[in-house]
Amino acid sequence: MTGFGFGGMSGKGETSSELDVEHQAEFLSKVTDLFPENASSRLARACGGVANRTAQKWLSAQITPPADVLAYVWAQHAIFEKSTFYEDLKAFYLTNKGDLDDEVAMGQLARLYVDISGGYNIR
Repeated sequence: MTGFGFGGMSGKGETSSELDVEHQAEFLSKVTDLFPENASSRLARACGGVANRTAQKWLSAQITPPADVLAYVWAQHAIFEKSTFYEDLKAFYLTNKGDLDDEVAMGQLARLYVDISGGYNIR
């Protein structure tokens, strides 16, 4: 997506929380939907490699994320909401759980990761 992710977002936010409680909760919910594991480090990388501590401060409402970060999260979440990828993958696994070895399933997830990312190197 042009203009988002890995493009060097500023990372500069306001030092006092400008998001009201409802919007801060929505931001946190969207981020954890997008990045269920290691949310702050993944968000930091997705936002052009800002410091992980900065992303942690966004998630804890110590500072307000910049507008480009908020736009990125809302845009990515809108795409995520339309997808049934996770549900389809989980249904496939559960349907075949008795026959499909967990290591084979995890191997295929690793294969998908490599296909998408081009390798194991984190950006």
